[in-house]
Amino acid sequence: MSRRREPSDDAPDEEREGQKRFWNSPAGWAISAVAVAAFVGLWILSSVAGLVVAGLLLAVELVDRFWRRGGPWLVEATASGPRQALAWRVAGRRRSGRVVDEVARALERGHAGLDPPGAERL
Repeated sequence: MSRRREPSDDAPDEEREGQKRFWNSPAGWAISAVAVAAFVGLWILSSVAGLVVAGLLLAVELVDRFWRRGGPWLVEATASGPRQALAWRVAGRRRSGRVVDEVARALERGHAGLDPPGAERL
């Protein structure tokens, strides 16, 4: 038959003293410092990663909005003659640049009735 051990009042105090000694030792301080550094490092890393992701999403949206889709851009020109005010609606930044170049060349040659491809005359 096994003998049942009586809990002593001194055991919890001794255990607490051992824990206090451990956490006040260099090993305890080192473990605490590593835990705090890991927590702070992960917190900073996640914050920076979140900012990087937000910045990339913003950059992609700006590129998409202004360079790829764009617009609609309004290209206006003035020609001499009966119909002086000319205007076209163009989607996209690059396409609007091409339309401006085509309209300028056509007006220099005296062709005011130009309809550039990819542009809607207003």
